[in-house]
Amino acid sequence: MKQFLLILLCVLYTNINSQTDIPDKDMWVTNATVNAIAVDGDYTYIGGNFTIVGPNTGNGAKITTTSTTPNLNFPKVNNTISVAVSDGSGGWYIGGSFTKVGNVDINRIAHIFSDGTVNETWNPNASSTVNTIAINGNDIYAGGAFTTIGGETRNRIAKLNNTTGAADGTWNPDASATVSTIAINGNDIYAGGAFTTIGGETRNRIAKLNNTNGAADGTWNPNAISTVNTIAISGSDIYIGGAFITIGGGSLQRSLALFTDRVLPVELTSFIAKLINNKVNLNWQTATEVDNYGFQVQRTKDKVQSKKENESEWEEIGFVNGHGNNNSVKDYSFIDNLALNLNQKIYYRLKQIDNDGAFEYSSVIEVELNNIPTEFSLEQNYPNPFNPSTAVSYQLAVDSRVTLKVYDILGKEITTLVNEVKEAGNHQVNFSAENLTSGVYFYSINASAINGEKNFSSVKKMLLLK
Repeated sequence: MKQFLLILLCVLYTNINSQTDIPDKDMWVTNATVNAIAVDGDYTYIGGNFTIVGPNTGNGAKITTTSTTPNLNFPKVNNTISVAVSDGSGGWYIGGSFTKVGNVDINRIAHIFSDGTVNETWNPNASSTVNTIAINGNDIYAGGAFTTIGGETRNRIAKLNNTTGAADGTWNPDASATVSTIAINGNDIYAGGAFTTIGGETRNRIAKLNNTNGAADGTWNPNAISTVNTIAISGSDIYIGGAFITIGGGSLQRSLALFTDRVLPVELTSFIAKLINNKVNLNWQTATEVDNYGFQVQRTKDKVQSKKENESEWEEIGFVNGHGNNNSVKDYSFIDNLALNLNQKIYYRLKQIDNDGAFEYSSVIEVELNNIPTEFSLEQNYPNPFNPSTAVSYQLAVDSRVTLKVYDILGKEITTLVNEVKEAGNHQVNFSAENLTSGVYFYSINASAINGEKNFSSVKKMLLLK
């Protein structure tokens, strides 16, 4: 009996210790925590915080519009896939930070055939992450953080042969920092990322490269102020997306820009009026302009129901030149120095005129001429961000001694804009940062009522971008 028990325990011990410590890769997975498991015959019940249960496809999957189940022939990838591009024959080129696809050791860029097998003869062996892939005929363009690929030293961008994976021997733009996106338009290769030099030229984060020698185009230089993450091309339209605030000659253009040869209308995006220092300040902004001669500023003191009616009652009070043809944001302003009568409304509109004489009216805006505010306030500077000057407006409910100062981000005083007694009303002062560097600055107001009844202070932030 003792001998039987000893044999049984040995068998149990052997079975327990032979259990693998590697999980079954074919076991389905969830998208969140599993808190409970119960096994009953052929069924395993699980519960937790998940909302999806499905096959373990690794870091990539091939799916169709006709099925809810992924194609399980697609090989499992052991790390992040950043980009996938069709090879035109049912297969895929993929790039990322992986080092294994299926059972094949392959670093960061790979070609998968339509049957799900890995093309083991095509192995450019990138030294670091591949962020983007674009195909042009027999050439595969890759961009990322690598410094070697296809058997050559290639800093962050390369042209690869679609049969051998070898880097082109002469095409070497040599980007100074990460390439995040590549798009192709005919013979031109557009690249975006974090670089400041590429193709033998200074090019801030975006460039057009020659497909033969990799040289940067000598004239196309949008000069993005921060990272370009994506480029998409449709016909003559080039769409740019990223973290930039200015692009295309320093104009304010946040995160998204369009470069095109198409004829675009004059697109007025805002038109506002403010009563400041007992004058009416008009500000407007355009997103695009084509053949724009300029803006005629018009005023009337009679209420109008339509921007086109009662033409004889509108008075021309000034003209502001346009920017002709332009695809970036432009800011305009005009000050109306009319003699104010309190408790009256006046109305403004813009007459946008093309070089050929064609014109179009803006919507009508109104201003209430009550120039004594009931509260103290400090307004956000306009424009903001700015370069190199901006306007700071403030309101005083009663006559007050006012100090208005500008500080840098460390709290060091830069300049004093106002330090005197000001009458009750709306006020504005201009701040020029021509000799300052780009960055965040603060402006602070302290107002003490002459009658001693009220003290007011406020601080706001502004952004200088050069």
